[in-house]
Amino acid sequence: GYKNTTEDDDGQAEDENDDGQTEEIKNGLYESFHENGQLHLRENYKDGELDGLFEVFHENGELSLRGNHKDGKMDGLVEEFHESGQLNWRGNFKDGEREGLYEEFRENGQLQLRGTFKDGKMDGLWEGFNENGQLEEKENYKDGKKDGLRELFHENGQLSKRENYKDGELDGLVEEF
Repeated sequence: GYKNTTEDDDGQAEDENDDGQTEEIKNGLYESFHENGQLHLRENYKDGELDGLFEVFHENGELSLRGNHKDGKMDGLVEEFHESGQLNWRGNFKDGEREGLYEEFRENGQLQLRGTFKDGKMDGLWEGFNENGQLEEKENYKDGKKDGLRELFHENGQLSKRENYKDGELDGLVEEF
């Protein structure tokens, strides 16, 4: 529904929504807590929109998610963490869409997946790694769909399969080694 912004007697901005209820427009730091008393969420607002640093925490107090908002949308580096504190994934955002390098990690800290986003869609080379840190898979994306060469590898590093994609569909010969 619509929002109508007014100021109340103490100068605080308020919103009146379409059912006549008045809500205060958030400005500044906002925090919420888990039932066990641990900090759950810390975020900043500017004129009712998320703006600046935000952090989410696991019940054990470890950081779960950290990033930035700009004009209410995620912007810049965002990182998510396992309950152990180990990095789970990190990636960049622009205007709320994934943009640029994305990396995903196993619980032990080893790289599991690496690729890039363009306008919120997978784009370019993506690589997957096995539990030993060796390259397991390489594939290319265009506009969020597999496009071009895809290669799979055995644990010894030797090529096991080669296939080609066009616009997300398998295209042509599939070679297995």
